[in-house]
Amino acid sequence: MAFLEVSWVVTDPMFATTFTARRRTETVDSRGRSAITEVSLGTLAGTVLPQDTRIAREDAATQQPRGLDIYCQVELRGSAQGYQPDILTWRGDDYEVVSCAAYRDFGAGFYKAAATMVPPQGTPIP
Repeated sequence: MAFLEVSWVVTDPMFATTFTARRRTETVDSRGRSAITEVSLGTLAGTVLPQDTRIAREDAATQQPRGLDIYCQVELRGSAQGYQPDILTWRGDDYEVVSCAAYRDFGAGFYKAAATMVPPQGTPIP
């Protein structure tokens, strides 16, 4: 365990930015049809860092998928039974949470989430 308490940095205005989050639950009716209900988690604060991505060259097109690492004090969700991944909106683009891990070594309530852009292309980062 680390001896330095750094979880306060996540919401420090010098490092943090704001983003919005939406949680999506999925239910399946008796006919097998799914319905997704979306609930806003509101505006959250955290440290957002672009992921190092590589260009994906495929037969149909060449893409550069974009992703983010988000350090915040809210446990975001990837896909799980009964849930679709949370959707984050940052700088006008939507990102889908792929995973979220607790970083207890750096203090209680400290999480790192990885997210990828939906759709894979968006506005350029200034």
